[in-house]
Amino acid sequence: MISFQDVEVKQQGNILLQDINWHVDAKEHWALIGMNGAGKTTLLKLLNGYMWPTKGEIAVFQQPLGTVPVQVMRQRIGWVSDDLTARFQNKQNETALAIVLSGFFGSVGLFEQTDDYQLAQAEKALDDLKVLHKADEPLYRLSQGEKQRVLIARARCFSPDILIFDEPMTGMDVRGREDMVAAVDALARVEDGPTIIYVTHHIEEIAPSINKTAVLQNGNITHCGGKEHVLTSPILSEVFDVSVNVHWAAQRPWLIRDEEGMQ
Repeated sequence: MISFQDVEVKQQGNILLQDINWHVDAKEHWALIGMNGAGKTTLLKLLNGYMWPTKGEIAVFQQPLGTVPVQVMRQRIGWVSDDLTARFQNKQNETALAIVLSGFFGSVGLFEQTDDYQLAQAEKALDDLKVLHKADEPLYRLSQGEKQRVLIARARCFSPDILIFDEPMTGMDVRGREDMVAAVDALARVEDGPTIIYVTHHIEEIAPSINKTAVLQNGNITHCGGKEHVLTSPILSEVFDVSVNVHWAAQRPWLIRDEEGMQ
């Protein structure tokens, strides 16, 4: 589904990514972790055709990047991010259903006439995320977690093959974060659901159903594979440059500071 082969990106003499080899198969769900500045945003821009590699080859949906119009490719990729949340701040009177329907048109707010198929798809997306009962509620009446579920439904309604979560929990309280983890986990379990790529530097956000992890450090993918083999105490101590222990609970990883290692 996604293939990066020997990819390098340079800008103004600076290397942003180098020697990137990464392959994502259909029905896999990936966490992409790394510190700020590691190259996560650059990698996502490549995946969506907003940037082009200096060297190497990228294929999305088995099509080399550049051989099909990027607009066509992007119609198969959904995106949920903190930036998207901010764009809807002045649309608080829009209903949850209208927000989801706007996803068919890529607009911030609903300005187009919709048909029965789009309505049915939007309602199904809300139902999958357990917020169909909030369909007629304005955005300002929803909790932060419910708002995020609505935005996930918006990205899901047109049945994308890939769904990217780009650090979507910024500014959320504990309840909202846990609701979001549950929503991502539920989506990953949907029979005909999309491949999920979840970008974060907080490993406790990684839902149980996300089964693969790639680590970005200084523009390189340094570790890649099953999450239990990647999210280990030695690897994460190296990634975050602090001595930590990884504790697993309910199929989720949690970081605990290693006080002995700090001495």
